[in-house]
Amino acid sequence: IIIITSSFVTLFKFLPKPVLGSIVCVGILNLMDIAAIKKIWKISKKDFIVLCCTILMTLIIGIDYGVLVGVIGSLLMFIYQSTQPQYGRIGKTKDNKYEFVGLLNKDENDIAQVRNDILILRWDEVLFFGNSQIFKDKIKRDMIKFMDSCDDYMNEWCMILCFDSI
Repeated sequence: IIIITSSFVTLFKFLPKPVLGSIVCVGILNLMDIAAIKKIWKISKKDFIVLCCTILMTLIIGIDYGVLVGVIGSLLMFIYQSTQPQYGRIGKTKDNKYEFVGLLNKDENDIAQVRNDILILRWDEVLFFGNSQIFKDKIKRDMIKFMDSCDDYMNEWCMILCFDSI
């Protein structure tokens, strides 16, 4: 391979630069997995945006800075998702499943019903120091909202924290 490559290098000297550029582009396109990119688009739009930024920065600035943009973008997205988890009140549906209140609003019959004496809250993220204050603030806010909505909150009531996803 080395002998063949070294003998053809002299032929590349006479090719115009656009032809050499197209050879490089074809080589780059063969390195990219288009099926994986389509799959990322279907699974997560945020990951797809980070991928596009990484590819663009790699082509515009260079591979070092392009990879750096991709790593920083992924870290920022991870931090954002960790601090903004899916969280909410849970109610019972007509088929005895517990779901988030307000997410099943396709039909009035599918809306999860809540009880006035039980506050069930679900947290769908790992609980760690980065989101613990957000967790406490949301719990306090929902407890106050729950107590304000009850006519007589001096009666017995309970709060259930659901950590199924952890």
